[in-house]
Amino acid sequence: MSQAQETRRERFLNRFELIQKMRWAPYSLMRRDSFVEVPRQEPTSSSAVELCRNLRQNVESLQQVQGRLSFLLGEIEYVSQKRERHRKS
Repeated sequence: MSQAQETRRERFLNRFELIQKMRWAPYSLMRRDSFVEVPRQEPTSSSAVELCRNLRQNVESLQQVQGRLSFLLGEIEYVSQKRERHRKS
């Protein structure tokens, strides 16, 4: 592989790694204790019920985080528009 190809490959991998980190960034904003561990065992009727309950709690936790992130995004947009208006005047 030529030096140019190696450099392009390295840049691609760096970009891919950065995208992966960005994709998981919102999850790092969640408190670890807000997740419920899903049991790793063969399903029985009672464990299936427990699994559904845990999944529902996890979905609720993710919805709360989504709400917080939406609120923060709205705040950021508001502040940036306010700054832009202030600059123009």
